[in-house]
Amino acid sequence: MVLDSGDAVPEPQLPDGYAWMLWRPRGFRIVPPGMPWLLGIMYWVASCWLALGSGGYAVLLVMHRGAVVHRSIALPRFFRHRFLGDRDLMVGGTWTDPVHRCRGLARFALGAMVSELSAPGRRFWYVAHERNTASLRVAERCGFRPAGRCARTRRLGLPLLGEFVRENREAS
Repeated sequence: MVLDSGDAVPEPQLPDGYAWMLWRPRGFRIVPPGMPWLLGIMYWVASCWLALGSGGYAVLLVMHRGAVVHRSIALPRFFRHRFLGDRDLMVGGTWTDPVHRCRGLARFALGAMVSELSAPGRRFWYVAHERNTASLRVAERCGFRPAGRCARTRRLGLPLLGEFVRENREAS
């Protein structure tokens, strides 16, 4: 399912005891704190050589007692999400430590990311599998609305090299 941010996203509120930061790659800081090294390297390589270098790549981190307990990744248009506009961002790669789930961290992160990264003419997109009802509910509570479905293609037999192709629009 593809969701579009629409116009209004509620002001995010983080529960007591948590802190957050918006991380961006700089110099030799190529992997965000708390992210698995291989995953971080893959995003960094993409940000340098696969058109993510537009400055849109960012990771919102939520910490509890110094440990990362949630992350959400913002990605600009590149070969995997060609349906995005030139200024648009897709929010994905969302993860929350199971111990910290159901506390509103994902909703906070999505709202804060939209608030922090908003720019004139920018739309935010959220792609989640239709069976991932928790993820879809987070996006809908943040004001996102259904905007169609997408299919994941394969290149050279590998889903990692494929793209998400938007099939139709349910709402505009």
